[in-house]
Order: sequence, then structure tokens, then C-alpha cells
Amino acid sequence: MESIVVLDTSVLLDFLAGRNKSVVSKVEQLLFEAKAAVSVVSVFELLRGVESQKHIEQRKELIGLCTILDLTQPISQHAAGMYTYLKKNGTLIHMEDILIAATAMHWHYSVMTLNSKDFSRIPGVKLE
Repeated sequence: MESIVVLDTSVLLDFLAGRNKSVVSKVEQLLFEAKAAVSVVSVFELLRGVESQKHIEQRKELIGLCTILDLTQPISQHAAGMYTYLKKNGTLIHMEDILIAATAMHWHYSVMTLNSKDFSRIPGVKLE
């Protein structure tokens, strides 16, 4: 692996749950090599609605091992264009996924997701 990979929330949740051995292995490798990044959107998704202090701490620890990618005005503008394109073509996906994809594309990073069906609707996004 040569560059940073943006981990989608679906991957982070599977990693935390240990559901998929190949996901766990890949994420562990990215963390070990300091090549894992998350969008602030995934930080929100990981922590929203979580009441267990143990789970909050586990999620914060995982987040802390990743490079955090902020949402900026250029990224927001790119995401708005993506939204318009997807809506016009009748292929709209969740806003969070659009923001994560726009963030990855801004930095020229690929996205690791378990939701490639939706992410693949976005022209130009690189998927792991």
C-alpha cells in the first residue's frame, strides 16, 4: 500500500465488532503503517447515539489512531456538486457517504468501504 486510505464508517464498525476477518486484518495493517484516515463525518457517525462509556472510549481510541480529515469549504462545494449530479441522475446516496467520498477525493485518497454499491455511483472515487 502506498498512500492513505479513508476508512468508511461501515469498515470501522465491522472492525470494532470483529465481524469480518479480512476487514480486521486490512484495517490493522493500515493502522500499523499509519495509513488510515477518517473523515470527521465518520467521527460523528461512530459516536452518535452511543451511550455506553466503554463503547465511546473504544471508538475514540480507534479514531485517535487515524489521521482525521476535516470538512472544508472546497470539500463541501465538491460534495454539493456530487449531490446535484447524483440527484439529477436518480442515484442519490446518503449525505454522509457523499461527504466522505468528497473528502477522500479532495486528498486523492481511496476509500475502503463495505458499501461499494453506493460509493461506486460517484464518478472518480477510488475504492479499495
